[in-house]
Amino acid sequence: MPPRSKNREAVALILDIGKSMQKMSLNSSSTIFQEAKLCLIKILEQKIFSESPNEYVLILFGSDETKNGLKQSGSSRYSNIFVYENLRRPSFELLQYVENITPTENEANIADAIVVGADVLHTQTVGQQCDLIVLEKTEIGSKFADELATLELCKQVISSEEKCLIYSLEEAKNALAYVEVHRVDSAGWYANIYFGSKFVIPIVGYIKTTQNKLKSWQKYKKADVNKDSSADIKKEALESEQESSSEVSSTRVLSKTRHFTADDSKDEVDEEDIIHGYAYGSTIVPLTKEDEEAIKYQSERKGFEILFFTSKQNVKVHYNCGDKTMIVAVSHKAKDARSTATFIALARALYETDCVAIVRYCRLERYASHVGYLAPIIDAEKVVFTYIQLPFADDLRYYNFPVFNKAKKDVPSEEQLSLVDDLISCMDLTKAAIDDDGFQCEAFVCEETHDPNIQNKFKFILKQYLKTVETEADIFELTDMYFVEKEEILLKMKEAFPLEIVETKRSLSPSLQEVSSVDNKKVKVEEVADNDDVDIEISTSDPKKSFEEHVESGHSWITSCTKLEEVILKLSANLMGFNDKKILDSLEAYRKHSISKQNTKSYNAFLLSLKDKLKGRSLWKSILQRKLSLITELESQKSGVSLEDANEFAKN
Repeated sequence: MPPRSKNREAVALILDIGKSMQKMSLNSSSTIFQEAKLCLIKILEQKIFSESPNEYVLILFGSDETKNGLKQSGSSRYSNIFVYENLRRPSFELLQYVENITPTENEANIADAIVVGADVLHTQTVGQQCDLIVLEKTEIGSKFADELATLELCKQVISSEEKCLIYSLEEAKNALAYVEVHRVDSAGWYANIYFGSKFVIPIVGYIKTTQNKLKSWQKYKKADVNKDSSADIKKEALESEQESSSEVSSTRVLSKTRHFTADDSKDEVDEEDIIHGYAYGSTIVPLTKEDEEAIKYQSERKGFEILFFTSKQNVKVHYNCGDKTMIVAVSHKAKDARSTATFIALARALYETDCVAIVRYCRLERYASHVGYLAPIIDAEKVVFTYIQLPFADDLRYYNFPVFNKAKKDVPSEEQLSLVDDLISCMDLTKAAIDDDGFQCEAFVCEETHDPNIQNKFKFILKQYLKTVETEADIFELTDMYFVEKEEILLKMKEAFPLEIVETKRSLSPSLQEVSSVDNKKVKVEEVADNDDVDIEISTSDPKKSFEEHVESGHSWITSCTKLEEVILKLSANLMGFNDKKILDSLEAYRKHSISKQNTKSYNAFLLSLKDKLKGRSLWKSILQRKLSLITELESQKSGVSLEDANEFAKN
């Protein structure tokens, strides 16, 4: 096999399953063998889910069976050493085999096991570029402890060029507590920074942060109920397609989409006859593939083009968007030393003035461009920029929130403010954990905290396959321990902020109180009399026109008003103001017909309830400006609302 362009690792996993491993581990209720096997399982889990290209061989010493190349060559040594298969990528089959390993009453020489491991790596990696790593898990207190000198010699031979590290089982368990996903090295993106018409700086960009997306679930044929092949099906679904031919053949199900016309004929449509269309109301604008290419924005050149500079304070945190951040450094391919000097000068100038560069970013030519900013990062080791995407005007969303009417009784006291400060302090995790040296440190550092969604998914897959993996604690379950000593503060908070059931009471004049309570009996009588109109609907696209059509057609007044009120409340739920004009026009029509029919109580009662929902919003101000307030006795004698009451209602 020819050498590979990228180095891979050949790893020998050596596990002692002899009699000495059955001793109880210190500070644990399990044996040394159980802890060592757990570490081995964790290593295999890491490599399976990270899709490691490395190859592994499992070597057991102290086994009942002897199987290794050195013993088969006629050597009198290397007994009770078992080599499980050849070097191969880790698989669930190997994980299942390790799960079923049990200790024996035999003992073997640890030095011999390492020699066998080195021999396997040497004979099976001829002509390949590999890093030879030996991981051995053994209890040194066996009868071969006097051969530690031989072990030291093996360490010196194996690590002639690299350091040989030894970790305790406790350290190994902590390091292997979580399943690490596949790590991807960011490939360099070579482009330029364009500054005006004269300055062009060659740069290279590396993705620093991006969302990690797990593989999607695949569809597979369900196992035959008469065959115990569920494990095979799981193995097919989870193992790589590049596994050896000895694995079970794939049974993945392929999906095929068919298209039919949306009419009574339901005729099938060929894929070649389907094009995309842009729907604008009832009008369909067809787009061919050529049109789709022509409609795309065509940028001129890839890279960053500096548009202007601004203070860093103008770039708010909530403006940061995009699916990744990038580190930008000067390219090592730059042949002109002035490019490096210009890059450093630009970074230092922005750093000293606390400014950022607003840039247009285009990953490739003829690709859609984005706007973002370059912020300098300068320390003793590097001078680079970090790029973060900013939103366009179309990406921004604007909301109008109701005014928070703060009453005097709602102002917190000094004691309450102090308790809130204490609560914030006890929830601060910057000094909540204790490091190995006994000093306070930050808990749940983002660079060291794993995604619980990913961890739970991996553990569930393993549990389904092995049927023996115990459910482990959630990553953030330890959060509760940080609040055990803070229970006293929480009890004080409960006493200082008592919860009471408050009934909303409105102070209305007698006439308005009468208006707010519509005669329910009368409404029910009218609705029963006109039960044929219960199914009428008011369109949300043009509620004013739809309401007037129902009224002019002689439909029930109460039913029409109720439906219109429902539509107005639905439209008012949008805080961005897109539906304000529809609401104002609908209220104007509602008010007009209420006056003409001399039936104003429904409108006035609805406006009283609407005020509570819209008060503080610009929409309510618009209602008052268009004089759509309560209907007074001057406009309708049956109103029962005086002009003074209407004016007082509008002011408050």
